[in-house]
Amino acid sequence: MKELWELFKTIVTTPTGLIALFGLLLLVLGASGGVRYSGWLPIEEAGWRVALGLLGAAFLTLAARKSLAATGQALLSEAEVKALGIKISMPRAGDSVSDRVRVTVVSEKPIPKGYELRVLRGYPRVHGVVPHAKLTTSNDKLEWDAYDFDIGGAKGETRSIEAWLVGPDGAALLATWESNHQSTVVVANREIRRLAGIANLPADERWLPPITTATRDMHKAYSTIVTKA
Repeated sequence: MKELWELFKTIVTTPTGLIALFGLLLLVLGASGGVRYSGWLPIEEAGWRVALGLLGAAFLTLAARKSLAATGQALLSEAEVKALGIKISMPRAGDSVSDRVRVTVVSEKPIPKGYELRVLRGYPRVHGVVPHAKLTTSNDKLEWDAYDFDIGGAKGETRSIEAWLVGPDGAALLATWESNHQSTVVVANREIRRLAGIANLPADERWLPPITTATRDMHKAYSTIVTKA
């Protein structure tokens, strides 16, 4: 009972809680057709019911975004990501690059709180990405570098170099992929090469597939297509 009372106080004493409560009331009114008890507030027209439902959903969405923002982890819209002006200045689209290349990312505005900027190797054919290098900055400008970025692939293959804004969930996903890659796949392939050398056979290495499903707090800000030299 005490927990319910504390929850009620939180709802009615905070702006976010009141917005959520108002949205829920509108949603319920629209779904139920108003208050039919004693004919107090019946809403018979379908158009008004739909309008109330949509308005209620909008208020609930606003409350959710304000709640996330209060924790420092607001989900970003496509327009908000675009407004940051994030670009990859080097290499340029269409460049032919060697195995390892320096990647430079610039932004017109600071990175939002709760997010970090990552540069990922993209696979256009499967719409996937893998983490490789972390961006570093050594000045006060909105400019970051990833040194010795491994483009991978064989001669003539295309890859995309992609700049992503990544929140905590996305960072955890990338960290998990990298951990499995380093602790399992790299070790296994090293043993495959050793045994293949003993048997004088080609080494049939296996690699983790790219990440093809992003978390809600992962946003691709910019990408550029390059070719392996």
